[in-house]
Amino acid sequence: MRTLLLGTFLTITVFLILSSSALAASPIMATNQYRIEEANGWTHQYTNQNRLTINKTGDFVIEGTIQYQYTNIMNKEFSVEITEASGDLNMNMTCTEEQEELGLLKGQRVTARNRNRFQYQEGFVVNITCNSTQIQARLRIRANQQNRDGTWAYYNGETEEWVPVQSSIQDGYLVADTDHFSVWSVIIPEVDYTLWIILGGVTAAIAVLGTLIYLMKKRK
Repeated sequence: MRTLLLGTFLTITVFLILSSSALAASPIMATNQYRIEEANGWTHQYTNQNRLTINKTGDFVIEGTIQYQYTNIMNKEFSVEITEASGDLNMNMTCTEEQEELGLLKGQRVTARNRNRFQYQEGFVVNITCNSTQIQARLRIRANQQNRDGTWAYYNGETEEWVPVQSSIQDGYLVADTDHFSVWSVIIPEVDYTLWIILGGVTAAIAVLGTLIYLMKKRK
């Protein structure tokens, strides 16, 4: 009986430990409803580390649902501002750390439309869907040492590739303008050291050749 009770106790203990570990490792999605009227904006703070803001200019109304994977996304300040729209908008957003099916895993390489190679380090992907295709918007994320040399990019589902767009640092944020919504993130260009290696090799060869010529002249 004691052996049976001890075995049962150990089994329950192991089960609870494994269950708690699985829950801790699983990302948790927080869901919020929002509605923006007149000149108001909407801001939500996630786990006191991440802030998401939606603003608008114009007399249209924006409403929808936001899902945020707040257990994995760390220290992000993201905002989207709608400057033009053809009417009231129903805009839904899902924010995650990665998108494995689209090739976005932290630390991995991304090949974009221009065939240049990028690194995905941001840990923030936003999928925005909207009932209107006639919009003008601005995406902003707080710049840091890691992403300030990066660029906003969206995923083109038809060609199945990432498309970088012109981005700039403005008031401490990495900013890009767009006329459409889809899956967006920030990717970092890889530094191509090939040219520097070639130049270094040429410089070293010239230096060696110059030294040999100098020694030959000195012997004469």
